[in-house]
Amino acid sequence: MAVAELVHSVLGWLVVVRLLLFDAMHLLPRTVLTLWLNFLPPRFFAVALPTFYAWVGPFFDADLTPALVQIALLSLLVTGGLRRAVLWPAVGPGSRRAKLRTLSLFLGAPLIWTSRVASSSARGAENRRALDAAFPLPAEAQAHLPAVYDWYAHLTNKFGGMPEIEANRTVVFRMASTSRPAEECLTGSFQSMPGDTSFKDYRKDIGVGKLSLDVFEPTPEVKARYGPRPVLLHVHGGGWRAGVRWFIKFNYHGGIPHFLLAKGYTIVSVSYRLSCTGATPADMVDDVYQAIEYVSAHANEWEADGSRVVAFGTSAGGNIVLNAALMNPPESLKGVVSLYGVSELRQDRLEAMATSAFERVHGYVFGLASRYVCEHAQDKPDCFRRASPLWYVEEKQADAVQRVPVVLLHGREDPLVLASQSRALADALREKGARVALVDVHGSHDCDVHVSSACSQAAMFSMERLLLFVDHLK
Repeated sequence: MAVAELVHSVLGWLVVVRLLLFDAMHLLPRTVLTLWLNFLPPRFFAVALPTFYAWVGPFFDADLTPALVQIALLSLLVTGGLRRAVLWPAVGPGSRRAKLRTLSLFLGAPLIWTSRVASSSARGAENRRALDAAFPLPAEAQAHLPAVYDWYAHLTNKFGGMPEIEANRTVVFRMASTSRPAEECLTGSFQSMPGDTSFKDYRKDIGVGKLSLDVFEPTPEVKARYGPRPVLLHVHGGGWRAGVRWFIKFNYHGGIPHFLLAKGYTIVSVSYRLSCTGATPADMVDDVYQAIEYVSAHANEWEADGSRVVAFGTSAGGNIVLNAALMNPPESLKGVVSLYGVSELRQDRLEAMATSAFERVHGYVFGLASRYVCEHAQDKPDCFRRASPLWYVEEKQADAVQRVPVVLLHGREDPLVLASQSRALADALREKGARVALVDVHGSHDCDVHVSSACSQAAMFSMERLLLFVDHLK
């Protein structure tokens, strides 16, 4: 009895905390707290206390609750806790708290997750239709695609527990010029964490313009099975002034690296000059162009097809790959995937796009927060225009906009970069006749970080769909 009550108390409270801080928040619109709770705590442990990350990190995965509930119920069953005296005590100092825990286990968690799963399933079907229309494939190619949303994989965290991947090679692809001293790149929340040296070392290289790329290759057996396939180029996020290319090494972006490597795709993760070095967004795009040029010239060494490159970026990285597709894309850039990327940085347009009081306030604050992106540009208004993918779509002729197919994935509840930015860009691209798919999912910013989530599954499906489409264009 005492053991059962202890299990009910400890695991029950864990479920209550999870529901209040994580799962219930996903049902609320645009909660900034969701971003902070889902992103910063696990990153703190990953950087400052890596030894404990494997034990503590999973608690911050927004899709852990079903497994936690299952553990609680099985533990209660084993300890004899599935009795009224434990679950619903009539009297006693802790009877109300015990009833709250029981309601959370047997009613709150199932109801919240049923709502999430039902809504994610509906969104998955709509996203599949959007991708089918934008990137048609022969029936035999579609047979090998994953599900755009598998509720069972979501509930059981099918893609969790994957080890980090290691690069087969790291090379310096460019020594670029910088106008600011390297010391200015050594500040920020990550750099102040105890025991952190890797971020400092990385940003020292960026500060002097030393740009490298990591190459992740499929196994020889996988290469032999599929032959040369398009290259997937990863451009990290971080608000144009932070982030590192090797985040992709971890089980990041929902296990996408593992999934695509197993399908024969070589992945290249690149560095670019950050704004703290005096670089403008146009400089960052130029770095990506140089990386694509390097990949095109050397991909045969990795038994990959460098004439077909698909770039994907997250947040600020999404903005960079979109601009790369719209500015003056190289011939080998055959597609881009933007995950919750920024489409608009012009303050007047941000305010004009707003359809509610929240969006008007958000547009104003977002514009202020993004000012540093062009802080070193001589002509700041022009810099913000040229950092906005929407501006290129508006200004360019249709044939120029149609050159590179685009996938835009965005979480509806994103409090940092509103989903309305991707919707506006998708509408503008369609008006110009471009090949574009808007993948609209439930989730916050960095929603694909949470393995097995609806967002991660949609990202995996979207990327392989575009890669297969590019593969069939040869």
